[in-house]
Amino acid sequence: MIAAGFLGFAGALVAVFLFSASIVRRVHALKAEAHRLSQGEVVTLADPFRDELGSLGQALEDASVLLKKREADLTESEERFRQLVEGVSDYGIFGLDTSGRVISWNAGAERITGYGAEEIVGQHFSRFYPKETRDTFPAEELAEAALHGRTETEGRRVRKDGSQFWSHVVVTALHDETGRLRGFSKITRDITERKQIEEALLGAREDAIRASNAKSEFLSRMSHELRTPLNSVLGFAQLLEMDVTDTESRESVAQILRAGRHLLSLIDEVLDMARIEAGHMDLAVEAQPVAEVIDEAVSLARPLCGKQQITIEVVEPAEPDLSVLADRRRLLQVFLNLLSNGVKYNRPRGSVTVSHRAMDGGRIRIEVSDTGPGIPAERVSRLFTPFDRLGAERINQEGTGLGLALSKHLIDAMGGTLGFSNREGGATFHVDLPRPPAAVQRRVAIGSPP
Repeated sequence: MIAAGFLGFAGALVAVFLFSASIVRRVHALKAEAHRLSQGEVVTLADPFRDELGSLGQALEDASVLLKKREADLTESEERFRQLVEGVSDYGIFGLDTSGRVISWNAGAERITGYGAEEIVGQHFSRFYPKETRDTFPAEELAEAALHGRTETEGRRVRKDGSQFWSHVVVTALHDETGRLRGFSKITRDITERKQIEEALLGAREDAIRASNAKSEFLSRMSHELRTPLNSVLGFAQLLEMDVTDTESRESVAQILRAGRHLLSLIDEVLDMARIEAGHMDLAVEAQPVAEVIDEAVSLARPLCGKQQITIEVVEPAEPDLSVLADRRRLLQVFLNLLSNGVKYNRPRGSVTVSHRAMDGGRIRIEVSDTGPGIPAERVSRLFTPFDRLGAERINQEGTGLGLALSKHLIDAMGGTLGFSNREGGATFHVDLPRPPAAVQRRVAIGSPP
């Protein structure tokens, strides 16, 4: 019995030892596989047991497969991104470390600067800057990006061959998950062609301004030079008109006077256009009673109506004593031009209607409507073009082709707008001008000086 007990105890010890050895061996195997997993290798643990250690081994194997797949996906994604960045040829995209040394380089950067990756990686990016800014601006650029997250600038940069080009640059600071600065990304675009176009446009604009000023100066001087002999011609023609008695001579002198006055009108309008374009038009903008200016313009325009028997009708406004801020002489000039056009381009025995009313926004609208044929829609855009006499081919009337263009310039200069619209049975021009302050308007309404 003692011997049997001893043998049983010895067998139990052997069984425990073998069991412990098996567990230790499996644990060591798991440890080795875990180490392989930490190295990124695939775990292939063949454990026939289905206990806790076997389940742990299977979990390590599954984890290794998943990690390997994710690693492959990440590698593929990084490769696609690298190819994308390196394949961009219109933009230079490269990375900088915190001190400004180049750590990555793409094909666009090589095309723009002329440096290959093997020449520039590890070099400081300040070599792209002209000598006069190389010692200061690159550091300021990085400091600005580090402080605000990004910076955007335009300036001259230097290629490998020493030539300079205009560059648009965006520098972005890169931080890790803890907020620590890890470096910078820099995107560079060559904008030399755009800058050249801008400079060419600026030069062309300056040339156009100089040409316009020279034209205005020429027109101003020529107008003054023409006015003096023309006044003499008109003066002598008026003297002849008083002296001649026969009908044929009087008609000849009348023709001289009509032509001279037409030419004088053209000179005055050309001179006004030159003054406006040169910015030398002086306007005395004050509160003006609209009805009073309209009545004066109508009285001056009525003599033009006789040949075609045109009637001019003035419609009284619903709100009396309306005033506008305008230069009286120039406003009268505009009204007279609109009325004369309404008479000239009207049908025989037609009519011209003048009305005005208050509008929202503190403005007054004055309308001049006629019963003429109107203007075709495709030609309305040319209505205010200087020297373009729309409709002149239908009638035999004198005109300069400057009246509407000059009127628009004058109304614009007085803070208003001049517009046009066709309507059934005629056409309408409208002038919108601002109302004066209420106190000024009351003084005008009671007849006091504005």
